[in-house]
Amino acid sequence: MRICIINTGGTITCTGNPLAPMPSARFAQAVSGLLGPALTAALPGDILHLDDGLRFSDHGPGVLDSTDLRPSDWCRMARRVLDLYEDHDAFVILHGTDTMDYSGAALSLLLNVVDRLGLPVAALSKPVILTGAQLPLFLQTPQGLALNPGSDGLANLTGALRAARLRLPEVAVFFGGVLLRGNRALKVSTSRFAAFDSPHLPPLAEVGIAARRGAVPALPGPASGSHALDTGPAR
Repeated sequence: MRICIINTGGTITCTGNPLAPMPSARFAQAVSGLLGPALTAALPGDILHLDDGLRFSDHGPGVLDSTDLRPSDWCRMARRVLDLYEDHDAFVILHGTDTMDYSGAALSLLLNVVDRLGLPVAALSKPVILTGAQLPLFLQTPQGLALNPGSDGLANLTGALRAARLRLPEVAVFFGGVLLRGNRALKVSTSRFAAFDSPHLPPLAEVGIAARRGAVPALPGPASGSHALDTGPAR
């Protein structure tokens, strides 16, 4: 699979004290340099693209704390997915935890088009998975960047990538070993690694020793009378 990792910011990409987001290009270099061999071994045959083209501002690192995201930023995220849609088989979006559930709901509407009866006119045919972390993925040390051994970031990143291989064609949130429907996810803790849940709806999948689909059927994707999303305007 060709999996695109899109960076919007959030704790997973931060370093320092106080925490500050790394520029997307520097974060991409750190992931490639420090995690590249491990990700290659964990995802044999897959091609990962660390995209640094999404920018919310021309100033600073170009990413945002998720508490600062606005509806226009959700449109920018959807637009970036559409811009890269034809070249990739799945998308993993790195995101802050504070509003990840809001973005999951918004993207599920922006990346699927329905008619006035609620029937799909254009539907996702590829996974779009949001993930992040309660603690930064990397630490700044006197010797340079190093993997943060206490972070949940690596487990969430690799888990989201493994969940993407299930090819469930919908927007989802991956956190704490479970894949949740994006418009049903809810943040339930600011301190536990199992920070999200989907009340009254079991997970779409769980990732442990293996990645397994859950009891809830995934959305069907493009069906008769509808078509897969193209690179037209997001609405």
